[in-house]
This record gives sequence, C-alpha cells and structure tokens, in this order.
Amino acid sequence: VIRVLDAIDENTILLGTDRYADGRYLQEVHWADVNTGSTGLIVSRTSEAKIASPDSLLFTRGATVFEIGYDRAGRTTTGQERPVLSGLRAPNTWSGAVFDLSDDGTIVYLPGGVQGSERRLWQYPKDGESVLLPFSKGAFEEGIAISGDGETILVTTTDESDGMWSLAKGSLDPPRLRSFISVSDRDVFSPILSSTGDIAAAMTHTSSP
Repeated sequence: VIRVLDAIDENTILLGTDRYADGRYLQEVHWADVNTGSTGLIVSRTSEAKIASPDSLLFTRGATVFEIGYDRAGRTTTGQERPVLSGLRAPNTWSGAVFDLSDDGTIVYLPGGVQGSERRLWQYPKDGESVLLPFSKGAFEEGIAISGDGETILVTTTDESDGMWSLAKGSLDPPRLRSFISVSDRDVFSPILSSTGDIAAAMTHTSSP
C-alpha cells in the first residue's frame, strides 16, 4: 500500500508505504520525485509523517509524535529524532497514529493511546452472564474461533515487534493459551475449527498471496 502524505516541494512528495519484505511487515516513509519517479527512504518503522518546516518533519511511532531534521537538498534526515507529543490514538499495535498539521504548525489529532494491545477474552454462556476467561491480556485481533464442543479456541494475535499476525490456541479446562501457528513471512488469521477442535484452518496473506 502506498499513500501520499505531504508535498515536500514542487517536485517531491512524501509517501507512506506498507508492505511485506524480509520476512516481516514493514512500514516506511519515502520521498518520491514526481518528474523522474526516483524514491528514497526517509524514516523506517512508520508510514505516517508530515513536513513540519523547511528543515524538519514530524512522524509517529505508536502513540507518539517525533520530530527530526530534514535536508531537502540531500533528501535525508539530520540529527536525532525527539519526542514531541504522546497519547495519540493509534488504531492498532503495528501502526503509527494519524495526525495532521495546520500552516502554523499546530498538530491536530485524536487522543486515546495504542488500541488493542491489552484485550481480554470473554465467554457468554447461553443461560448465564459474561465471564472473563483466565488468560493474560494480549494484542488479540477480531479473528477468533471455538470448537463445537466449546473446549478449544483459536485467536488471531499480533506480534508487536514486527506487526505480523499469528494464531494462539487455547483450552478452557485447564485454562491456557499458547502460540500455535506462526509463519515468518506471512500473516495467519481468520481461523476456523471443527466440532471437536482436532481440525483447524486459517487464511494467510503476504505481498504475493
């Protein structure tokens, strides 16, 4: 995925990219020359950035905005990045928060912190009340499955170090949840389970499905 983030000058734009490479999910900010089509890396581990001034740019990692110097002639960053503002709403555990800038440098954003990094699993018996399952908090995604006998669950989880999805497998008696399926260069998600929990299937995705 490639998105235009900002205009650096009349010939150069700022791009945010999301892709699979080197066995992981990568988010990067690049410059692109609109005349020649040439590109270059500016900032890694994020795909959200804006030009803040003629010689600096802002970008986010997680819920924090950072500032770093930028040399337009050399198309490279300069100096050390420094945190400017924290507490922005990051939509998930692998993406930087979205923000915008006014002409005078005012940052506009939604507060809320990183979403989905400490989710819990619950169950609701047909004739009862919701019960919190005795598993630790985790970066659980919406992909979840339970066997027909109610004894086995599969849940999609995010590795916060590289943003890749994998599956965790759990049992209710005894209560435990552990890593089940992880592929280095592919997301694994949206599981399904058989009635007895002995057969499972899931979807995978990478830059070349």
